[in-house]
Amino acid sequence: MRRTKTVFLILIVFEILFIASFDSKSLCRAENHVECTINVDKRMELLSAVQILTSWRDTGIWRENYTYKQDMLDYFTPYSNLTAVVMCEELIEQDFSFDAPVNLMLHLSDPPELDIVVPFSDYLVSRAGNDTILEDFVRALREFYTVTNFENFWQSHLSFYSDVEERASTDIDLLGTVQKLENYFGTQQHGYHVVLAPVFLGSYGPRVKVNGSLDVYSVLSPIRTTGDFPVFGAALFHEFAHSFVNPVTEEFRGEFIGPEKLYEPIATEMNSLEYDDWETMINEHLLRAIEVIVYNQTIEITYHEQLGFIYIRPLISFLSEYDSSNETFREFYPQIVDFFNELATQQKPFYETPLGMAIISAAIVVTIIAIYMLLRIRKKAPVTSQK
Repeated sequence: MRRTKTVFLILIVFEILFIASFDSKSLCRAENHVECTINVDKRMELLSAVQILTSWRDTGIWRENYTYKQDMLDYFTPYSNLTAVVMCEELIEQDFSFDAPVNLMLHLSDPPELDIVVPFSDYLVSRAGNDTILEDFVRALREFYTVTNFENFWQSHLSFYSDVEERASTDIDLLGTVQKLENYFGTQQHGYHVVLAPVFLGSYGPRVKVNGSLDVYSVLSPIRTTGDFPVFGAALFHEFAHSFVNPVTEEFRGEFIGPEKLYEPIATEMNSLEYDDWETMINEHLLRAIEVIVYNQTIEITYHEQLGFIYIRPLISFLSEYDSSNETFREFYPQIVDFFNELATQQKPFYETPLGMAIISAAIVVTIIAIYMLLRIRKKAPVTSQK
């Protein structure tokens, strides 16, 4: 059973007025019981124990060695040949990595059962190839749990997990973040869950549909280790916001016109961040712009531009037209589509840009010089007579 620190957002008017910086329009009201949790998740630690034995340790596992990470390595390394590890490596090679395995674990009950309690989403199935592969992997995870006696490892670190949860509950403003999210987007989710992943490198914002609404997750990696202990806190708003932004972008996907034109000029920068398609690029622009607005982080705009998010400045200006007291983010989204469509019409093909024209001109000059030199060489070459 997961060790969970649970607090219910049962807010009365006094609480709403008491919390500084929140406006009076809040969807976290007394009649709305919204579950919020901060915990180390047994399913994620099982996944970590498998991933740390694969090539993923060089990409998505915490770089620094500290006691807990070393404990995990020492305990599970003898089981590197188990089916779950082999399958995990194969799935990584098929690009079932980053958010996909994290999302998978949230469709399962706690080990040892690991029952499929939420049907696999189309997204998960497409990432894996088919649902049979997912089912086989889940069976392999059950075997890994049993053969390694994972429960023994888990039980021996309960005090560590408890300390992680206690410290994170102090450092993370979950209640305030939830209020900011709901106040900005104008909608409420079923529940908000912070999952602390002590050996992850990289945070994720998955969501699982429950009875028509969403349980949203912010799966956090440490921001640093201090005194041989992981510290959590960053990326909370960003990862939760994925569950407000991504589904709406997916809903209106067919309304975008020529979004590839927006992606092409920054493809190199986006690929380096593992944002491999235009839809992800648009979502990340929106998430970063909204976070700048909500937290008044205008100083961060240049930083985002340097990373390749070249449309963030006009996007922030455009989003100033959005007023959540009059409409929800989803209701406003068609105007966001229009904004990006207008940007796309302004994008010229590469050969029409100044850089493109300069490269083409240089290529023409070089070609002309090369032809001229070749003709001179031929002209100077001695003619040998045939006998």
